[in-house]
Amino acid sequence: MTGAQVVEGWARAVRGFGRDWPAAGAHAGAERVAQLVARDTGGDGRFTNMRGGAATVEVAARPSEAEIRAAGNPGLWAILEHGTKAHTIRPRRRSSATVLSTPYGPRPFVRVSGVRARRTWTKGVRAGLVEARRSAEQAWREVS
Repeated sequence: MTGAQVVEGWARAVRGFGRDWPAAGAHAGAERVAQLVARDTGGDGRFTNMRGGAATVEVAARPSEAEIRAAGNPGLWAILEHGTKAHTIRPRRRSSATVLSTPYGPRPFVRVSGVRARRTWTKGVRAGLVEARRSAEQAWREVS
């Protein structure tokens, strides 16, 4: 093998790293965020009796770039990130219902205790960047 062939092989490996690694790093980071979502919601990405579905994490990967998005229930993401104060929930004014349907029967209102801010996205992204960095270092060791 000539020196030019060796250099061409390295160049091919580096191009492959630049093309493929961002998606691998994003998946590593997204997995860390998803673990924190599961931890902060009791394992299923949902809060009991909260409408709108689960908080999820999506990865949009294209060659040479990737993006991690908070997907699913935006209200749940807001509560996980910022928390809530204690408040009272009443039936919607526009609705003909005069009571709320609860697991304990109909109620004219429900008092909800506050939820502390867990900073799930912020902590998850920070931890995910560490995971992505480790992934990049491992992938680079394989290239070089």
